[in-house]
Amino acid sequence: MKITEHTSTILKLQANNKSSRLSGLFSGSIGTFLLLVGGAILLFTSKLEVPSLNCDRLEQTQVSCQLTLSSLLQKNTISIPPGYLQGAEVETDNGGDFRIVLIAKNKKIPLNNFYYSNGRAGADIKVKQINDFVSDSDQPLLTFKQGFPWSFYVYGSLFILAGVWFIFSVLNTKWPTSYLFDKPLGRVYLTTRSFLRSETLEKTFEEIKEARVIEEVASDKHKIYHLALVLRSGEQILLEPKFIYSLQPSACDSEIAQTINQFLEIEPESSNSHSARQNVVRTALPTIVSILTPDQLEQMQQMRQNRRPNRSQS
Repeated sequence: MKITEHTSTILKLQANNKSSRLSGLFSGSIGTFLLLVGGAILLFTSKLEVPSLNCDRLEQTQVSCQLTLSSLLQKNTISIPPGYLQGAEVETDNGGDFRIVLIAKNKKIPLNNFYYSNGRAGADIKVKQINDFVSDSDQPLLTFKQGFPWSFYVYGSLFILAGVWFIFSVLNTKWPTSYLFDKPLGRVYLTTRSFLRSETLEKTFEEIKEARVIEEVASDKHKIYHLALVLRSGEQILLEPKFIYSLQPSACDSEIAQTINQFLEIEPESSNSHSARQNVVRTALPTIVSILTPDQLEQMQQMRQNRRPNRSQS
């Protein structure tokens, strides 16, 4: 905060918004990152194929199967002719991830287009079911369908919502930019700005009680200090964003508050209290003197006379 113009009729203050812009840039970067992560999760999930396998036994040694791979974007159906299905196995890659594949006479047919890192025990159970069906001629049907991983959509949506919230907050966060005290009009104009719009708050001089450095207690129990306009209604208008504060009273802020009070011809409350104490002393002193007896007054005068030589010697 700095004073850009100070005359007998005009007082202009300019806020330092470098910290506000950096904070907005940082929060906007976080929001963009969350949006990208959420979008990537949803894109990955939209291409994730969920398998559904239906097999019928035509003869004791021959089965016919139909594998349906469904995603949000498309559906593929693979028919396995009678006698081609020989079993199933768990296929692993170099990193230890796995997927289930059907073993046909001339090729392997994967149930998923992605490898998984969790749920190996469930995959082993499904492989055993398929192999038992192929080898057990008493089983007429085999049907199973893998559940859709809706949790991916939940995580992706949460990331996107968080990113939108961050960006929306940045775009709508208002920070003070300038202050104009106009003495001929008797008004002060407080201008705030966000990335979307600017607003001007107007107050009369009569509404302002004083400008001062106010003390607050932060969440970590530390005291912090802000430069603010205190209104007669009790409202406090911070002259800088709330996240800009001092850990101890700033001499610069105190000087600015004094300049504002002098321009508005306002005597701060602290000065009033000091004057009030002096007035109390002046008012009470004659009363105290009147209560003292003549002997007590004479003793006080002698004590004052005894002190004077000591002061001159020192």
